[in-house]
Amino acid sequence: MENILVAGANGTTGKKIVNLLNASQYFKPVAMVRKAEQEEQFKKDGIATVLGDLEQDISHTVKGIDKVIFAAGSGGKNVIDVDQEGAKKLVDASKKSQC
Repeated sequence: MENILVAGANGTTGKKIVNLLNASQYFKPVAMVRKAEQEEQFKKDGIATVLGDLEQDISHTVKGIDKVIFAAGSGGKNVIDVDQEGAKKLVDASKKSQC
């Protein structure tokens, strides 16, 4: 079973992706969320979580991860920092971790 990190798991698209992965026998989703209070909604369904903010260091979020899905979005705030630079950071961390 592959561990799939879903960045932006708390958003509309991210939640749908996490649920689809969770229903699969081939994938184990790992929901990446920014705030500790967002973890409970996933944990109650047995879904692993990791705290990570795309505007901070996120290298720890890809440990033990096989693949990454970027479903995060700034919602119009901090577009460059989140949507562009955050995506680049996650790609770089994934490459270093050999996801």
